[in-house]
Amino acid sequence: MLNLIPTKISEKTHNNIYVKNIPRDFTNEDLQKLFSKYGEISSAIVSKDDKGLNKGFAYVCFQSPVSAANALKEMKEKNLAFPGLPPLYVAYFVKKEERQPHERVSPSLENVKFLASFVYDPEIVSDSITLDE
Repeated sequence: MLNLIPTKISEKTHNNIYVKNIPRDFTNEDLQKLFSKYGEISSAIVSKDDKGLNKGFAYVCFQSPVSAANALKEMKEKNLAFPGLPPLYVAYFVKKEERQPHERVSPSLENVKFLASFVYDPEIVSDSITLDE
């Protein structure tokens, strides 16, 4: 007989959503209205600079990870964009310390040679391909 012992998968819950490309006149109330249809919200905060001006991004904390997941999925599918701005970027919030640093890596000589081996060679391509009409 097999005995299964429950283990903790993760202490971390994904309730927090990061949103960017919001209008500069967007308020916490606007953010709350935009995301409230996905579930109960604990907080909706538009990030502001030292002068109190909207920085163009915000955070929404849902009471339930399911609500956060639904909001994330649906907002990505909508591809919502405000006039003059790129589409909203919506993702789970990740602390700065936990993010992967973006490293600029120069391609090695081996990688360049490998990629160059895929250059189009007209001698190899057959011109006997036809399309069915």
